[in-house]
Amino acid sequence: MGLVSVLLISFCVLFISLIGTDNTVVGIPTTLDGPFKPVTVSLDQTFRGHAVDLPDTDPRVQRIVQGFEPEQISLSLSTTHDSVWVSWITGDFQIGESIKPLNPKTVASVVRYGRLRLPLIHKATGHSLVYNQLYPFVGLQNYTSGIIHHARLTGTVSSNFIAPLLLSLHYWHREESHSHKGFGISMNSDGNRKAQIQTFRRKGDLPPYPNVSSIYVELRLNFPVTCLSAGLKPNTLYYYQCGDPSIPAMSSTYYFKTMPASGPKSYPSRIAIMGDLGLTYNTTSTVDHMIGNSPDLVLLVGDVCYANLQETGLSMCHHGCCSCSMFLSGEYYQRFGLCNDHWILAVRYMQPVTSKIPIMVVEGNHEIERQVENQTFVAYSSRFAFPSRESGSLSTFYYSFNAGGIHFIMLGGYIAYNKSARQYKWLEKDLAKVDRKVTPWLVATWHPPWYSTYKAHYREAECMRVAMEDLLYQYGVDIIFNGHVHAYERSNRVYNYTLDPCGPVHITVGDGGNREKMAIAHADEPGNCPDPSTTPDDYMGGFCAFNFTSGPAAGKFCWDRQPDYSVYRESSFGHGIFEVKNETHALWTWHRNQDMYNSPGDQIYIVRQPEMCPTEPKAKPLMGVLAFPLFLSLLWRLIVVNANFPTTLEGPFKPVTVPFDNKTYHGDSQVGDDITPLDPESVYSVVQYGIEGSQMSYEEVGYSLVYNQLYPFEGLQNYTSGIIHHVRLTGLEPSTLYQYQCGDPYISAMSDVFYFRTMPPSSPTNYPHRVAVVGDLGLTYNTSTTFGHLLSNHPDLLVLVGGISYADMYLTNGTGSDCYPCSFDESPIHETYQPRWDYWGRFMQPLVANVPTMLVGGKHEIEPQAEDQIFVSYSSRFAFPSEESGSSSPAYYSFNAGGIHFVILNPYTYYHKSSDQYEWLEGDLFNVNRNVTPWLVAVWYPPWYSTFKARYREAECMRVEMEDLLYEHGVDIVFNGHVHAYERSNRVYNYSLDPCGPVYITVGDGGSREDIAVTHADDPDECPEPSTTADLDIGGGFCGFNFTSGPGAGSFCWNRQPEYSAYRESSFGHGILEVKNETHALWSWHRNRDYYETAGDILYIVREPDRCLANQALITKRYGIWKYCDTTKQNRKKLGYPSSSDTSWTSVAIRVERMSAQASNKTVYAISLTPEQILQL
Repeated sequence: MGLVSVLLISFCVLFISLIGTDNTVVGIPTTLDGPFKPVTVSLDQTFRGHAVDLPDTDPRVQRIVQGFEPEQISLSLSTTHDSVWVSWITGDFQIGESIKPLNPKTVASVVRYGRLRLPLIHKATGHSLVYNQLYPFVGLQNYTSGIIHHARLTGTVSSNFIAPLLLSLHYWHREESHSHKGFGISMNSDGNRKAQIQTFRRKGDLPPYPNVSSIYVELRLNFPVTCLSAGLKPNTLYYYQCGDPSIPAMSSTYYFKTMPASGPKSYPSRIAIMGDLGLTYNTTSTVDHMIGNSPDLVLLVGDVCYANLQETGLSMCHHGCCSCSMFLSGEYYQRFGLCNDHWILAVRYMQPVTSKIPIMVVEGNHEIERQVENQTFVAYSSRFAFPSRESGSLSTFYYSFNAGGIHFIMLGGYIAYNKSARQYKWLEKDLAKVDRKVTPWLVATWHPPWYSTYKAHYREAECMRVAMEDLLYQYGVDIIFNGHVHAYERSNRVYNYTLDPCGPVHITVGDGGNREKMAIAHADEPGNCPDPSTTPDDYMGGFCAFNFTSGPAAGKFCWDRQPDYSVYRESSFGHGIFEVKNETHALWTWHRNQDMYNSPGDQIYIVRQPEMCPTEPKAKPLMGVLAFPLFLSLLWRLIVVNANFPTTLEGPFKPVTVPFDNKTYHGDSQVGDDITPLDPESVYSVVQYGIEGSQMSYEEVGYSLVYNQLYPFEGLQNYTSGIIHHVRLTGLEPSTLYQYQCGDPYISAMSDVFYFRTMPPSSPTNYPHRVAVVGDLGLTYNTSTTFGHLLSNHPDLLVLVGGISYADMYLTNGTGSDCYPCSFDESPIHETYQPRWDYWGRFMQPLVANVPTMLVGGKHEIEPQAEDQIFVSYSSRFAFPSEESGSSSPAYYSFNAGGIHFVILNPYTYYHKSSDQYEWLEGDLFNVNRNVTPWLVAVWYPPWYSTFKARYREAECMRVEMEDLLYEHGVDIVFNGHVHAYERSNRVYNYSLDPCGPVYITVGDGGSREDIAVTHADDPDECPEPSTTADLDIGGGFCGFNFTSGPGAGSFCWNRQPEYSAYRESSFGHGILEVKNETHALWSWHRNRDYYETAGDILYIVREPDRCLANQALITKRYGIWKYCDTTKQNRKKLGYPSSSDTSWTSVAIRVERMSAQASNKTVYAISLTPEQILQL
């Protein structure tokens, strides 16, 4: 090969490397850059809350099945991709002094399964068991489980299985071509048998649907199958049901995806690593964040449910020891450990995850659960399926499996591990069988860590380290995951307490959320080094933790600073995501619970160097043929290590501990008595963008501004914002993914690359997949849960119905308050703390930078200040399509999202019939072409049809003014906020059920800091005084009079839940709108306390345009339709009105009356039409 060719190929390799074909991202450090400076992030107490267990009354842990229907369903892997274990429980447990175990033989263990779009033709039969937890003391309650089933799916089935098949046929026809007589269908099932259908439908069988262009027909067939296959296919989606079909008691249909085949090029996309979960509110946050990261596999590194921190009754222990009620010495807990069936609650809670994502579990000390006859780990060993036998192990405590090109070894820290033990001998054999050309990555997992620097459990597993570390090092284990210590810590590569480039990276993730205390103190802090004699664990062997004999800590039991091998440690709850990119690079990311689910708290590329750290004899390289590959390898290494960060060649580095920083940063905004606004013209507003996967070759320039929030009172702090930029991108393709950067390229101040997808084109067949709707967010822990769930539902569009940052719930000094002017009662201006807007924007960026967000101005956005200015922050920070939709105000506007026309209104701006907003609304509604945008959705902040006492009929004047107009034009759905609860109405108009009225949905339950609404106006003695209900900010005077008809006649409130109120609940959450076609839209509301995909309220909202057209004509006859339009030709064209020379228009007009508009430069016409004339249009 010539030198030119070598250089050309080398250049190509260099170019490919720079653009990241190795699936790595430039800018994220790698282990090659280490050892790193130690970092310690201290505990932030504000993130520690909710460390209490979920009660057994929580709907997520209650039993929802009947009889012997399966529950607590979970998946686990076998040794390779071609088989998977399914586990479940039938029947109920018993607790008491006298228990009678169920008979496992009474219920079969069957799994029916098949691939996507195919029938469940495969069948697997497993085994079942029951276990007992017995306590030989009077007064303690024994336990016997339900029937636990385990079945291994291998892809083989028995013959003569009758498989149901669903055929979907699309039958096309036209009026002139109804000659189709039928279809002949035949399907070979095994080469001999044949299932046939000769004719499925004749012309005469077709229903008389006028103007139908197609009919969708489904046929269900049963046919006999004989099938034999060689295991499950890799990377394949399977569907399954489990249970006993003979009862019948089969589960719902679930699905799972098999692992990739073992090989150096195939890996699971994401593996979630969690430890020490328990079942607390912290646990729920951890699991929600983990679900948001969409893992393919979950590793749980011990301490599963913490049942041993419960007494045998259903009450929780109160002193951190489970002997507290009977044995104050704690001896009984150490010997036995009391427990109720907290296992059931935990596994029920996890079923939405574990029934779809395989979970591999290793035992921890909280699974020991010692009982009579010295039995231990009974619940753990019984409830989960382990690939022990498939991996040559005789124990559930240690086993191995492959996940693509990763070989996982799961070890037991609480079973014999010395060199003569069975576990050690099995480990030697397992490691010797690993082929690193097939599974390059070798990962080990057990519960207690070897390299934790926290005081809790410090060097507790030292005997295990002494026995096993050499063996793991010899075979080049890359990463070790542990739990036990309730915090997060990552090490440099280390061996025998010394930095070593061939040692494993040790990662402790015992921060899942359990009810025990979080680890805060470090053993290297003054006065925190534990006494060596207190460190051994009784279940882990003798005493091995002697003083260090070398290094900076020689002669001591602890270092006096953060050790060199500890690179990052933090006391926060969270989980980790492990993403192997190729044979040498894996991305490790740790996510805090208090961050957004995709925000990394700690992130690094772990890089293997097999050429430096061989696990087998190193072959001598040959010259000639191997010279060029060697050259490419060297070039590749140069590229990797010169990506603008240090390498191990420059280390080792001096340890550095960064102190916890609790300051609040405002960016470029200023708060104080004396502020100097920035100059908006000093920074350009530029967006560079392009279709995803291509160059960002397009550029648009926008405008910028600065706003001030001023308070003319001594002692109050003024505010000036940073520079706010708005840029409009035009000429975009519909339904297309774009990438973009924003900022000022001339000062090298551009953002990261973000992505957005444009809306579908406006048409009756195109809609965004999911529209998220939420209101009254604020910025609380409830907010973070709402958005963790919302992000997991992957919306294409977000509609935020007011109540955004709640900056007006804070004084100008940042103190939270429940009243606006508390510190200055004489002040007519409510205080705000404007930096809350900046906090909110930063928090929301992972969502709103990628998902278009449309906002509605609510009461909390009014924020009055000097010179009667209102909505200044709201109007400045966000961009609105006001001008494009013919509006002169950011308070009200409209836009299309596919076949949906959204109308955004504002009750805090004049809305009466002579107002600009009302006139604009008339014109906008008149222009809506329901043949193009069939769905019409209106959004504003305070609801008209809320039955909660809070804000009851507060916006009644707005309803009186505008309801007729919205009804005439057939608005389908109305979204509101303001009331901090969820409520959905039936179709309603003027407080009466009406099939053509809108469905009103209140979603003011986003998580704000104000109290959630609980009381209903129809509860006894809770009807508010009418005079107290009007909101002065809404204006319009008092309109909330007593009802004049219906069940509430003569009263201001109903005495029961009104008929128009279909569903109401006091819970935080969000909603998802999925429009399916011109007539059907699926609405689902999701509680925060449920899994993100679980609907608390769900229904199809169905449009009936044929039915409601005549009804709207009757309303028109009663009230008339008044259309206002400018007489200027330009505005007629803009608003879509006919010209004055349009005779077809004027010929149907009954009355044309010239009127004077408020503005002197325009004249408007009012046109009234009869119902018949409307139908003619």
